[in-house]
Amino acid sequence: MLIAFTGTNNAIKTTMINALKEKKDPKIYSFYENSISASDATLSQELSSNKIIIWNQNIDELHINTRAKNDFTLLINSYFKEAIRNIGKPNLTFFFENYPQDDAAKTRNSTNSDLKKAFLKVSHNFYKNKAKLDKPILVVADSLSSDDLYNQVDSTLKKYEKGLVIIDHKRANTLVSLVRDEFLNDPFFIQVQKNLIENQVPKSIVRGSLEHARFLFFIASNDHGLKSKSMYDKAKTLYQAHPEYFDANYMSKQSTSFAKEHIADKISTRYPNVFSKNWIENARKIVREFDGEPLNIFKSTTNALELLQIVKSFSGYGPKIGGMIVRAAYSLKFNDKLKDMKSVPVPVDVHDSQILFQSGILYTANPKNIQHPKYIETAQQEILDACNRQHLDWTIVDKALWLIRSTGTYSKFIGSKLSV
Repeated sequence: MLIAFTGTNNAIKTTMINALKEKKDPKIYSFYENSISASDATLSQELSSNKIIIWNQNIDELHINTRAKNDFTLLINSYFKEAIRNIGKPNLTFFFENYPQDDAAKTRNSTNSDLKKAFLKVSHNFYKNKAKLDKPILVVADSLSSDDLYNQVDSTLKKYEKGLVIIDHKRANTLVSLVRDEFLNDPFFIQVQKNLIENQVPKSIVRGSLEHARFLFFIASNDHGLKSKSMYDKAKTLYQAHPEYFDANYMSKQSTSFAKEHIADKISTRYPNVFSKNWIENARKIVREFDGEPLNIFKSTTNALELLQIVKSFSGYGPKIGGMIVRAAYSLKFNDKLKDMKSVPVPVDVHDSQILFQSGILYTANPKNIQHPKYIETAQQEILDACNRQHLDWTIVDKALWLIRSTGTYSKFIGSKLSV
């Protein structure tokens, strides 16, 4: 967020900026003079991280001796034109109002007093007109005391701070590279990979087979709000006894009460009635649109994002479960032509949000009272963006993060290596 401090009252601007530098959190605020430009890599990075940038728009008076009065407007415009064109208009402008009579009077004994008075007058009019264009604009009157001026500015800034989340992109890059390498190289992950959804395979079927697609698609919608291992163990036992319950052609002819009695009550579901209704509705949709086989869902498109939308069209498959299904389909090669996974949102949950705050990737103005569920989408996007920036397969990073949080090993694999 870019916030401009503009106007000829440089003394008050300087006082305000110094007070803000002293009192504001440097993780949230950065301060720049008028020299900023699009080539400033630090500024660009800080803007993309959602930091609040205070831009002190000053005009250098050193050049006035080299210009005629009628050139002042051109001079002033040239100071701002490049930065404004490259960076964009400020999100908010504070106009420190002060017609420069007093400042001009101070120059009467100066050899170039006429030039300075003319320069200040043109500067003031420029600032005033420019500020009107930089909507929204707040006019700060110089008749207030310093404390009142600060409180007026601060009360406005606090409104912008509320709900603002700062993103440390470099740290996110480090995190995804770190957990990806650990997943591929640390023996611990080989041991616990059996807990992943991709590896939930009943004994009687082959991993990656048509039957595996049946089992995985139907049971995945129940993978929330429960102990996953216990639920999957019960589901695999049920499949061994009744594989027909995972056959869309068979289940499409059954009732919701049948699904509740023979499936929901056997594997423990959080909402058995809803779960049973979804099971029957999904079976009928698979018969109606995909020739009765979930595997045909995965083979219906080669575009991963389009596949996600298809999966989400089934009852009980939201963004998280849908993303998990697409990740599993990709890992299991249900469709070996599936592409463009980098466009699919990572299926994160509140635990990923917690990890990103805990590791210092996400930061708010109120770090002691973070409502982690509010930032799930932010975490989701940043994990995906970081993987794409590092040219990493997000499905590996996602599996690593899921195993780290589910096994309670954050301190070992992240905390000890990515200090805040």
